[in-house]
Amino acid sequence: MNVGSPSVATSPALCWQCGAEHVATQWATLQVVERVAPEEVKRLVLNWPADLAIEVRACRRCGAPIARKSAAPATSPVEGAAPGRIE
Repeated sequence: MNVGSPSVATSPALCWQCGAEHVATQWATLQVVERVAPEEVKRLVLNWPADLAIEVRACRRCGAPIARKSAAPATSPVEGAAPGRIE
């Protein structure tokens, strides 16, 4: 699978469990559950950009995880964090 030229999502994030819609300003305030570094995604997806991570946040209504593409942080993962995870 080749992802072509993916970009950071700008459309509202929809919760798969309860259907809640989170626009960009709401998305930024949701609790971060996990960030998956580009290096980890590259293990599964061909040609994944080095500056694109996956960010998982909890739905405000039901708490279900919602994953979206996000810009990878410029800093390195926290020392002692699991490989490929950005803490």
